[in-house]
Amino acid sequence: MRGNAQKVKSFFLNRPKKRNLYNECLDRNIKMALFLWEPPSVIPDNYNSELHERFNYVFTWNDSYINKGSRYIKMFWPQTDKFPVPPKRKFINKKLLVNISGNKHSDHPRELYSERLKSIKHFEESHPESFDLYGFGWEIQKK
Repeated sequence: MRGNAQKVKSFFLNRPKKRNLYNECLDRNIKMALFLWEPPSVIPDNYNSELHERFNYVFTWNDSYINKGSRYIKMFWPQTDKFPVPPKRKFINKKLLVNISGNKHSDHPRELYSERLKSIKHFEESHPESFDLYGFGWEIQKK
């Protein structure tokens, strides 16, 4: 309902339905940065050098870009050193292996999600009593 109300409002106020923030920043001469969080197997378009030319700065974890000019800035993934303490459990009640990951896929030639899936299927079939699987999207596959 909210989306429809905004479309009607945009129509009557003669405004575009979607803002083009990139062009707005260009018009106002605002410096822009691109953050390359994901690897090429997840978002291949982010690794198109023509795309990088559109931004003043490109923040990346990928060291192969760092020496390509001053536009590229090394980004370190923020990690905490504080983790929750899991409840104590008797050893007899523990599983041999627990996988906590999302159910993802990619068509990229160097993807590894298919290997994750093979290992999960192996443990589910060979050692179901010793294996637990948690994470987003796995319940969809099991149905």
